[in-house]
This record gives sequence, structure tokens and C-alpha cells, in this order.
Amino acid sequence: MLDVKKIFDSFPTLERIPMKPHPRLYIDEKAVENLRRTDLTPGLALDFQVVDKIANESLANTTIQFNEAGHNSMLIRARYMQTRIYCLLCKFLQTGEEKYRKAVLDHIREIDSWPYWSWFEWRAKCEPDWEAPFVSFDLSYGENSMTLGIAYDVLYNTLSPEEKEIFYSCLKRHRVITEFLRHCKIGRGSGRDMGDWIQNEKCNWITVTCGGMGMLALAFYDELEEARQALALCDLAVMSLMVYADECGGSWPEGLSYYNYTLRYAIAFLISYETATGRRHPAFDLPGTAEMNSFFLNFQPNGIPCTFGDNNTLWEPMGYNYHLAQRLGQTHLCPALDKAARYGQNYGDCWPYAAERLLFSVCDDIHKVDLSPKNVVKLYPGTNFAVMADSLPSPEFYMAIRGGNTNGAHEHNDLSSFHLVAGEEMFITSLTTDEYLDTTFSPRRDELFEMTPLAKNVLLVNGVGMEMYSQVEQREKSYGEYRGIEMDCSEAMGTSRDSFCAVDSYIRDFIMLTENAFLIVDRAYLPNPGRFDLRFHTFTAVKKGEKCVVLSGKTGRKIKISFDATKQCLLLIGLDTPTKPKEPSKVIRFASELLHKDIVYATLLSTDLNSSLKLCDEGIEAVINEKTHIVKL
Repeated sequence: MLDVKKIFDSFPTLERIPMKPHPRLYIDEKAVENLRRTDLTPGLALDFQVVDKIANESLANTTIQFNEAGHNSMLIRARYMQTRIYCLLCKFLQTGEEKYRKAVLDHIREIDSWPYWSWFEWRAKCEPDWEAPFVSFDLSYGENSMTLGIAYDVLYNTLSPEEKEIFYSCLKRHRVITEFLRHCKIGRGSGRDMGDWIQNEKCNWITVTCGGMGMLALAFYDELEEARQALALCDLAVMSLMVYADECGGSWPEGLSYYNYTLRYAIAFLISYETATGRRHPAFDLPGTAEMNSFFLNFQPNGIPCTFGDNNTLWEPMGYNYHLAQRLGQTHLCPALDKAARYGQNYGDCWPYAAERLLFSVCDDIHKVDLSPKNVVKLYPGTNFAVMADSLPSPEFYMAIRGGNTNGAHEHNDLSSFHLVAGEEMFITSLTTDEYLDTTFSPRRDELFEMTPLAKNVLLVNGVGMEMYSQVEQREKSYGEYRGIEMDCSEAMGTSRDSFCAVDSYIRDFIMLTENAFLIVDRAYLPNPGRFDLRFHTFTAVKKGEKCVVLSGKTGRKIKISFDATKQCLLLIGLDTPTKPKEPSKVIRFASELLHKDIVYATLLSTDLNSSLKLCDEGIEAVINEKTHIVKL
């Protein structure tokens, strides 16, 4: 955690850093060369059309159409505006035509005219920013800061004094740098704890606010004294997040979409810092930085997002992903990044995917490296997310596993849950949030169905799962000739009636038996007799058999799940009750018929429809592809 007071105390002796001439942020000469290339790949040719369409449609009108009633709607407006301005800047850099430059300035005036940048201020019906005693420097401010900084930097050498004043007016009326510094110093704004983002290196806010402001500060460094103070704070704040990500082996607890958001602002700032100062930034030398692209690819097998928490949605590579690949000698990852990109399909998106790919994704020197490690069992430190797969990043059989703790932002009560993918289809899914409501970020958040263990692939004991804000202990482990992840969930189960521990012991094991079969073993022991209920969730067709189910996907693939237990259990198929009105998933339950003090469950998941499973004196016997496997715990 940053010592903000110490940083502020250092301002009187703050070093003035010599800056390179404009343009000096991350849209550098190489990016402009990429933009002007004529030998575009088929995918980039489609992106060119998207950028051209958005830019030319933006010439006639600066107004942004957006759903004002939606969650954080002022932030969504800021993103649409940033996408427009990026596309206009791309067309100006490509063609030199004045109409695109003028349109950028008109859109900056539009940003200045917005009475509220912050959604929180708009909801509270506060005075307009230029009349309010203070404002909330939130994500919208961070994103608008990046937009203003990039536009000013790219256009700098073309701007007249009057045109520069357009930017100065915007910064002054919305008190952008002043409010950033005030929030950092006192940590409060509009009665909300807003400024604590600078001391939370485990949340996307720190890089969006400080990365966005950092690029603004670099752009205006020579003109504004406050920009130099802001830059010192931003550099340390972004570095604190990069250090935390390094401790997590390049992984991230908030999932792919939030990590993409987090890193876009972090890496764009770090590139800009190096370009503007000519100094190498130490963040690029952290071992975890070299693992970031692989984390995205490893947790989105075949285009299927498989992380956890609020926003397990599709990740799509942006400019910084390609920069990291080229900067760190990982151009062998570029084909996998290209596969994840939706070339030509980003029209209407509120992110400038197409523009950034045109600027940064050109990669002429692809190193030939084997991208398919076999029979992978990998546990990431820090987050303690894990993967098991026959190969990566394009597996035929894959599982993502949720370990760690639930103490951070955007997390659900989902410890020990998992996703199961076969080919290009999700067969077992850990349910996630479909929309953000007022309750999503309220004291009643944990009551929402999707937040609870009832929506996860976990063992319920006496009708409940683990306590929220808890943690499990996990490690990679060998089970004879097999490898897997052992997870001790005992403490996370919390307490029950009369202050008894909910369980005396609960261990869950995830074991890779073969390239097409995973085994899950649950061993639970209670202080008093109780109900055990093992639950899995799927959107596939389910056919029930004798202690087994067969899941049939839309692609024609099938998965067999076989169950066994030391106690008599009922196999049941039901329906979930999602918060958003939509088609529910099916819930597969294997629940103890009576109350017991202990149980051992074995669950075999395999693409072999003739596979079988049973508990025996020797341990657990699984037959897969006509071969018998014995697992001793």
C-alpha cells in the first residue's frame, strides 16, 4: 500500500524530468507507421473499415447516444467518446485531412460541455462540475483523462494557442488534476470513499484513475505544475499494481474482463512513460509481466472465458497485448492473440479495439515456438486460480479451478468452484452476474443468487457453502502417477449452530487422470450429522442414468459425469433461478438421502461415454478408454 503522505511531503523536492517532444505518449512513430501501412492482413483490413466508418460518422455530430439508465452510464458515455476520438485521430494520422482534426477538437468541446463526468454525481443530482464545491474523481475521470491526454499529444504540433485553450478550459472547468490530487491526499469525495483507489493495488480502479491521469500528466507536463505532482503519484500507483500482479504470477483475482481493463490503462501509461522520458520502466522487467498474455489465453480456452466473479465475459486483445508480446520477445503468442480478436466486428463497441489493433498489432517477426504444453496442471500464486488441460492454449479438455480467497472487489462466494470445457463448448459453468443492479454493489450484494454458493459447482453442507470473505488453502500435489490440486476448505466452511465448526474437515481434490478425464474427490467430516449436497450447473442437454449423467452440447460433443459416494445419495436434475429473467441453467445434484457425520464423494468427468467409476478398498477406481486407473488419496 502506498504511503500517500510521504509522497506529498516529497513534492517540494520533486525532480523535474526532461520530456521528449510531442507526440510522446504511446501512439508513437512506430504506431503511426503501422497505421499507414498498406499491406494489411485480412483481419486488419476489416478493422480499417470499422475505424473508417466510425470516424466518418463522427464528423457530423458530437453527441453520444447511450443508455442513461444503465449502470455507470456516464462511464459508458466516456468510452464511446474515447472510441470516436481514437478513430478520428487514426484517420487524421493516416490522411492528414483537416476535417478529422477539427472533429477531434469538436469532440473535446463536447466533453467539456458535459455537466457531470461522474455517474455518482449525476445520480446524486449534484451541481454541475463547474459549480460544485468538489467532484468525485472516479473511473470516468480516469478514462476522460486518458482521452484528453492522447488527443492533446497527437495533435500538439498542429494546435494554435486558441485550440490549446480548448483543452485547458476542459481541465479547469472539471478541475481534473486538482481533484485527482485532492482525492489522493484526503481519500474522500462527495461523501464517498473515492480516493482510496490509490492505496488499493488489487483493484482495477488504481490503474484506470492513475494510468489515465498519468498519461494526461505526461502530455501536459511542461505546461502545468500540478501535472508533475500527479505524475509522481501515478507512477508509484501503477507500479504498485504491477508488483501485485507479479506476485500473482501474472494472474488477477477480478477475472479476464477487469484485468483487461486494468492492464490497458497500466501498460498504456508505462509505454507512454518510457516514450516521454526515454527511461526504461522497471515494471517491464518483472517476471509476472511476461506471464500476463499467457494468463488471458490460459483462462479463455478456444474463446470461452473461464474466470470467476462479477464479469466472466469474453476477453478480446487490445493494443497493449501486442505491445507486450513484441516487447518481451513473445511474438509466438501473436497468432493466439489474433485468434481471440474479433476483426471487423467491433462497430458499436464502446472500446477502441479496431483502432488499437491498427496502431499496435503489426508483428512481422513471429517466432516459431511450441504453444501446446501437454497435460497441464498449473496453480497461479497469489490468486490461486488453477488450470488443468490436455494442452494450452487450445485444449480439447479443460478445467479452470477457483482457489484463493474472496476478500477482494468483484468476487463471489465461489471458492472450490470450477468451469469444464470440451472443445469449443462450456459443459459445466460457475454461474456469474448477468447485469449490474443497485443491489450488486450494496450491503445486500451477497443475497443475490449469482453471488452465492447455490450458483456454483460446490459441495453444500446442511444447505450452505463456504462463508463469504474466507479463504482456502491449496497446493499442487502428486497422487501417485497422477497430478492435481488439493484444496483444504475446512476453515472456509465457517461455524454452525451452537458455535460448532460447520465441518471438522473438508478437502476437495482435483486430479488429472488422462487427457480426457478429470476426477474430483470431496472428503467431508462433520461434528454432528448433516446433509451433503454436491451440485454442478450446465446449459447443455442432460440425460440421467444410474449414478451418472451425459451432457450433450450444441456442437455434438458429449461428456459423461459419473458419481459414487460412501453414503446412499439421490441423483436429481433441477433448474436454477437466475436474477435476470432468462432461460435458467440446469442444476445436477448428488445429495445424501439421510443425515451423516461424514462422506466421501468421487466424481469422474470424461469424454469417454463408456467410462466408469467406483469407490473400492484400494481407493478410487476409474475406467477410462478401457484402462483402469486406481487413485489413492
